[in-house]
Amino acid sequence: MAISATTLLKYIDTYNENLGKYEHRRPKVGSLDAFIKDTQMISGGGGILSRKERDAIAMSGYKPNGIAIPVINYQDVTIATTGSTTCEATTGAGDTALVNIAYNTLSFDLMIPVGEYENNYVGLDSALARALKARVEKVLLALNALCLAKLEAQKNTVIAPNSLGYWTDGGGVFQTTSSEKNEFFNYLRMSMASMDFEGPWRFIGNASTYAQIVNPQFAQGTGNAVNTNYQFSGNPTIDLAKTNVLGADFDWNLDNQLVNGVGVNATGFAIPTGSLAIIGSVDNGIYPTSGAIMRGNAGEYSTVALPGLEGLEFGLRLVTNCVDGARTQISGGPLAGPVDMWQFEARFATVTPYNSAPLTKEGAINKFEVIP
Repeated sequence: MAISATTLLKYIDTYNENLGKYEHRRPKVGSLDAFIKDTQMISGGGGILSRKERDAIAMSGYKPNGIAIPVINYQDVTIATTGSTTCEATTGAGDTALVNIAYNTLSFDLMIPVGEYENNYVGLDSALARALKARVEKVLLALNALCLAKLEAQKNTVIAPNSLGYWTDGGGVFQTTSSEKNEFFNYLRMSMASMDFEGPWRFIGNASTYAQIVNPQFAQGTGNAVNTNYQFSGNPTIDLAKTNVLGADFDWNLDNQLVNGVGVNATGFAIPTGSLAIIGSVDNGIYPTSGAIMRGNAGEYSTVALPGLEGLEFGLRLVTNCVDGARTQISGGPLAGPVDMWQFEARFATVTPYNSAPLTKEGAINKFEVIP
């Protein structure tokens, strides 16, 4: 008996996200998170920029001459404690300077045949949402890399005067040994204080840092043989939406792109809150700030915020072209068909505190490491 010709076809359920939900997951981008939280502080007057400066940076990313922000340099004045006053004043005001704002351009695209998903268990909306999710993941990593590179480039290198007999200078990095790591955050706070910086602090660390020094030390309270919890105060769990850090000494940010150097067990950055900013800029000469504009054969132009990138807008050009062979999922195909082509772009500026004498004057961004 032969009945194989009429065997039921494979059962296929309609698509949902659950089974493949871990294919694309939000990366741990602690540096970007710290920059975003500090940027949110600008609206309340507690950030590194004024609201006017923030808005000017957002509007100037595509201007031919960019933007610069005026600053006044540190002035090392001498205060007389002996002798008499003089009739002539000899010390002038501080020198001025301009800080040029640099931008990095991020762009990505998406091509999706409009009719391909009509007769498919995966619908067009689901395919589009998943494709955008994949791109958002990579954008987060790209932005985090920019923030991390900025921290590395602008970190303080004046270490020795603030070592407190605990740290050594690891080439512009505060370093301690694994045997001394239980006092890590105590001396971190006091070294920052010795440089006259005030908390609370954004702390950015990688997974090994959290495993070795953050989690164990925070958990060691009065019921333990060694109490390391005195190094902290307040609630350490900080929601991204909260910018006042709830009175805690530290706001924790896990960053999987922060890599330990050779011979280093754990790495972290500490920065006073309100010291960072990341500002996006869209070319408003072609992308409208609201709505959409058709620009003939060039397509439709708009400004959009993607899910998972709230507050970071991109210019979008959407054009539909007829492409040979675009319709493959039909009998007698492939045939020509419409293809949506999405192109996204924006420029981003990362801002950190200005330091007029980085070789001799301590900076606010400090890097800390644990070595064997």
